[in-house]
Order: sequence, then C-alpha cells, then structure tokens
Amino acid sequence: MLVDRGVKGLAVPTIKTDNQAGAYEAVKHLIDLGHDRIAIITGIPGVETSEERFTGYRQALQERGIPLRKTLIRQGHFQKDQAFSATKELVRLKRPPSAIFVSNEPMVSGCILALKESGLGIPEDIAVVGFDDPVWASYMDPPLTAVSQPSYTMGILAFDYLLAQISGSGRDKKYLKDVILKPTLFIRQSCGSN
Repeated sequence: MLVDRGVKGLAVPTIKTDNQAGAYEAVKHLIDLGHDRIAIITGIPGVETSEERFTGYRQALQERGIPLRKTLIRQGHFQKDQAFSATKELVRLKRPPSAIFVSNEPMVSGCILALKESGLGIPEDIAVVGFDDPVWASYMDPPLTAVSQPSYTMGILAFDYLLAQISGSGRDKKYLKDVILKPTLFIRQSCGSN
C-alpha cells in the first residue's frame, strides 16, 4: 500500500487525494475572479502528485478557453528556494501573471517571500493560491487561499490497511483498490476574495 501518491509500474493500492480536482478548483476560482494570466509553479517532473496538479491547472484553463502559456509555467521541484527563484522570474516577465497557483506548501513559502521582496502586494498586485493548507495559512496577512488535503483521513486509512495486512485480512477486496479522497478549497483573502 502507498500513501499520497502512486508509482508507475507498481500495482499496489494507493491512498491519496484527488490532486487533479483540487488544482482544477483552485485555478477555476482564480478564473472566476477574472484572472486569465495564471502562472503555475509545479513540483517534480514525473512525480504523480505534480503531474496530476498540472493536469488540473491545464483542465481549468482549457475549459474556459484560456491558452496554456509556457512562459507562465515554472518548475519549483517542491522546494522553497526553487519556488522563490521561479517567482522572481515570473514577476520580471514583460507581461507578468496576475495570479500564481503554487503546487505545495514549501513552494508557497518561497513564492510569498519572493513577492514581498519584489515589493508586490498580495492580492493587490498578484493573487496566490497554494496546494496544501499549512497551519499558518489562515494567520498569514492576507490569509492564504489553499487546497486542503484530508491528511488525517489518509493516515487513518493507511493504518487500517496496515492492520489488515498484519491480521491477514488484507486480501479482502476493499483493501485491494485505490482510495482517492476529495480535497477542499478554503477561500481566503490571498486572491482578493473571502
């Protein structure tokens, strides 16, 4: 059993969040607020969570007829420092984005730091949405709009799967299939909406 992401070529049950749906909802929210130059800071190429979140981003743009602009796509490799650099590149573009969707919590920290260091206000100059809902998200100024994963539920289910394996009941059909949990978008002020 795997938790949080699957691995290509490894046929074992996985407990994870619907990353594509979470990213889709986040980007759709930005579009609904009038943004059409939405950047993304992605994770690690080839890693399932990163690819699924990018797919959700692309899906939201496509459904609203917004072109996928390669100049607005940056890799942050799930790292704070790389997201900081990626954000600096984005804000220096001739036509910078009006919003940024950031694919995980450490990268959100780097993005916000880069925006503040660049003298840009959130959301006045640029809106920010993150994937993951860190404990500090609602205390930030302004509070961060974020996609929250049901991490506690994932942990409980993983423990149940582990106990089933130990007790020998792990061959039951319910333990042989993937579990995909629904994320929640918490709308706060970092997008100019509450």
